[in-house]
Amino acid sequence: MAAEHTGGRQAYRIAYEAFSQFSAKLNKARSLQDIERCLTRNLKYLIGFRYLRVCFGYGERWILSITEPGKGQIEDTTIAALLSFEEALLDRGLPFTLAGAELATAAQALEIDPEELHELWGWSFDDSPNRRVLLSLAPGPGYQLSHKDVTIIRLLADALEAKLLEICLFDEVAQKNRRIESILQDQAAIIHHQTADLEDKNRKLLEILSINAHNMREPLTRIMGLLGLLHSDASMAEELMPMLEVSAQDLDTTLQKVIQLADTEVNKATAASE
Repeated sequence: MAAEHTGGRQAYRIAYEAFSQFSAKLNKARSLQDIERCLTRNLKYLIGFRYLRVCFGYGERWILSITEPGKGQIEDTTIAALLSFEEALLDRGLPFTLAGAELATAAQALEIDPEELHELWGWSFDDSPNRRVLLSLAPGPGYQLSHKDVTIIRLLADALEAKLLEICLFDEVAQKNRRIESILQDQAAIIHHQTADLEDKNRKLLEILSINAHNMREPLTRIMGLLGLLHSDASMAEELMPMLEVSAQDLDTTLQKVIQLADTEVNKATAASE
């Protein structure tokens, strides 16, 4: 009896040491492919298995992992990828074991030779309202699941959930960063366009003012000259006033033309930028 107790403790110690090593390697994973490699290389040290299928659901996103001796695959998918027994597991949340006709149907769905599928166990883990882990395990030939194995499976599900959630959250942050970067680039392009448009309008206004400077200077010079004559000889007011009025009208006409031309150019530039 003591020997059995000692043997049981030894088995637990070996199992937990193996899981500790597996967990340390899983923690280093930075991608789904890293998780796949970790499972393919190390799962055999945790439990005797023929087939392991893990479905991780986070919000609308689902990740499917399949591990067989020496090979594995992992991919993003949708809830539509769940098999019938997984849908039942998702709906009821109760562990199951399949046998008979149900096992044969599962073997066909899993694309496994029915002669190689002696049992299929399933568990659902839903510790959070927006996350779900569905784990299906087919033990290896002659391997009998024990209480120790169920404990390891629970630890395995927790470890995979934590790592897959980490990757999903990193992906969300990266996606939001890309969206923010895109918004910033769009804003920068708008600001650049508006700045260039404003500079173009200012340049055209300066060109208009430069071109028409002479036209405005000529009547203004006449006005200044006539005012100078009035200051020097007030008796010439009656003679000079009509000439002063004509020069003022010429200046006003020129200014109106400049303003009209400027408005036209601004409207053209505004229409082109819209």
